[in-house]
Amino acid sequence: MSIQIEINGSWQKVTKQQVLEMAARGDIQPETIIDADGQKIPASRIRDIVFADDEHLDIAPLESDSGIVTFPIIFEVTALTGGIVKLEIYENKIIIERLGIRSFVMHGSKGGKTLYFSKISAAQFKKADVTEGSLQFTISDDFESRGAWFDAHTDENSIRFGGADDEIMFCVHKFIEAKIEHEDSKNATIALKHAIMRKKELYRPSTAELVKLLAKRNEEPEILSKEERDYLVRKNLMTKQQCEYLENLENLSEEEKEREIEKERKKREEKRKKQEIQAKITKCLFHTNGQKI
Repeated sequence: MSIQIEINGSWQKVTKQQVLEMAARGDIQPETIIDADGQKIPASRIRDIVFADDEHLDIAPLESDSGIVTFPIIFEVTALTGGIVKLEIYENKIIIERLGIRSFVMHGSKGGKTLYFSKISAAQFKKADVTEGSLQFTISDDFESRGAWFDAHTDENSIRFGGADDEIMFCVHKFIEAKIEHEDSKNATIALKHAIMRKKELYRPSTAELVKLLAKRNEEPEILSKEERDYLVRKNLMTKQQCEYLENLENLSEEEKEREIEKERKKREEKRKKQEIQAKITKCLFHTNGQKI
């Protein structure tokens, strides 16, 4: 089944890679029609796309046309320098909860931040590229920091995320824009649910992302998202000790969790220092010409 996509009334024949790139850029909207060998389905009605190769796919449509969406929609996004952010989306509000040590350093222990859509006057979306992406809200009766993108590092009305969460956060942006403009948000809601499902089922980091992911696993495994952790486990890239450590954290209170994370951080730092000392000792055993003493 060859792939064609209708954008702005024009049909384009595309490959698997082009579909992925268009989705990442946000070119594929809920109203976009995807045609696979005569099977025309709006993007908002697609439950899943399974690629057989670079030019062929199978489309799995939603099993019901009712379009029923239940709230809340709860999920997590991760930024390499900002920790984990848990989002709860309701029909009239969004709750932002920062998790992990990095989030604590950036934002402090403030608990969940509730933003009612009626109070949000604007939402700015920045796609993740070389740097992290950001979704930043302007609150109508709020004097907190906003406007410049660098404010997103500490602004509690901002959400920062990596490339793996681009599609999800773009859908969140479209959903909130619909709420701000008092428009029908059903298509945006369905698109968001599909994006969350695709990330869970089809999470595949690029080579560059995998390098960063492995560094995160070694330096601060506590901030791994569930999707990232599941991927590493599937690929046998997590040790049994690391898995047990992360599973143990899930059963601890926030206070106990912070103590355990700090203890593990000190162990990793001590191990790193020992490795540096060992490397220096090894280096001293050789002359500059490479001959052993």
